[in-house]
Amino acid sequence: MLSLAQSSDYLFCLEWTSSDTGPKVLQYRKVKYKNPESYYHNFLDNVLKNLDISSLNTSNSISLSIDISNIIISSFNYDSHIGLNDYVKWYKEEILNPYLIENFDYYFYPLNNIDNTVMVIAINKKTKNNIKTSCAKHKLNLTNLNIDLFSAAAAINIYKKKNIQNYFLWKIGKNNYHYGLYYEGNEMKHFIKVRKTKKIDCIQSIGDNIKKNELVELFENILFKNKINATFIDKIFLYQSKTGFGLMKKILKNKKIVVMDIGSKFINKKSNNKDIQFSLLGFNENCNSLRGIDV
Repeated sequence: MLSLAQSSDYLFCLEWTSSDTGPKVLQYRKVKYKNPESYYHNFLDNVLKNLDISSLNTSNSISLSIDISNIIISSFNYDSHIGLNDYVKWYKEEILNPYLIENFDYYFYPLNNIDNTVMVIAINKKTKNNIKTSCAKHKLNLTNLNIDLFSAAAAINIYKKKNIQNYFLWKIGKNNYHYGLYYEGNEMKHFIKVRKTKKIDCIQSIGDNIKKNELVELFENILFKNKINATFIDKIFLYQSKTGFGLMKKILKNKKIVVMDIGSKFINKKSNNKDIQFSLLGFNENCNSLRGIDV
C-alpha cells in the first residue's frame, strides 16, 4: 500500500505492507509539493520520481489525503420531522445552484447533535477526476480519498485508551491557524477552525453553539494561559504537519494533552533523535489508508 498525505507544500509519503504483527513500514519520505492551480493534474509524476517502490509491496493500492484548503466545508441544520434524505434532496435542489452541482461533488455527514447539524463537504470534480486519472496512469488503485484532519482522526485509536470517552483532535496549522474535531464516544460532534491573534478568532464552527464556546475557551486557556480547565474533555490528541516545535513543547506539559507520536510508535521506533516525536507528526494524516471519511 502506498499512502500519500498532502499538507500545505508537502506530500508525506508512506509505503507499508501487511505482516503478522500489523502494518510494516517499508519507507517514508517527505516530498516538496506545490500545486495550487492545476487541480492535481498528473500529480503522481513528480511524486513517484522521488520514491523507489519496494519489491516487498505486492499491492497496487494507493490512498490519498488532501489538504483541507482543497475542499469546501459547510453545514446546515434540519428538521428531525423531515427525513434526512428528503432534506438533502431539497438542499441540493433549492440551496445549491446549477454551477455548484455541475462542478462539485457533495457529501453529507450528520453529527447527531441536538441541533441536527449536517456537515457538508464539497470537492471540485476536476480535482477528483485528475486524481483518479493520475492514479490510473500509473496503474494504481485509489482505495481512499480523504482530508487531512479527518484522516489523522483514524490514528487516534493508536493513542487512546478504552476509558477515554470525550476527546479532542487538535492540529496546529501554519500562520497561527488551528483545527479541531470534538468527539463524544466515537462520534464526531464538532468541527472548529480558529486563528490566534491577540485573541482567538473563530473562523468556522460546525456543531452546536454551546460546544463552540467551550472549544474557543479551551484554545484561549491553552494558547494564552497554558492551562486547561475543560472538564468536558478527557484527553486532547495533538499533532502538526508544519516545521517548528516551539508551541508543541510549550503546551505538552499539561497531562490532558497527548502528542500523536506516530514516529516512535509506528514508523521509526529505533530512532535516537530526541525530536522524532515531533518531526514525523505529519504522517498521522497517512492513516487514511486505515479508515476515515471518504470523499
